[in-house]
Amino acid sequence: MTKHLADPDSLLGLLQRGRGKGYLLALEAPPATVWPLLMECITNDPRVDCDVEVRDQYYASLILATGMDLQPLRLHIKLNDNTERISALQ
Repeated sequence: MTKHLADPDSLLGLLQRGRGKGYLLALEAPPATVWPLLMECITNDPRVDCDVEVRDQYYASLILATGMDLQPLRLHIKLNDNTERISALQ
């Protein structure tokens, strides 16, 4: 499966790649600009190898630093909860 990554010089592209420069730019950007980008990264995991590329603290600390409202993320998780489908497969 091919992952779509934004331009590596864009804020989204830097955040998708877990770059320190992206983190610093996100802290300087208006929070309302950063929040949808964080949602994109969290809900459409851009990592190639989740075991090697750890981003939980990276994204979580940006959420805290920018004061992101977690309600849209909660709603996304609730609407996309696959526990019933997973249980049926077991």
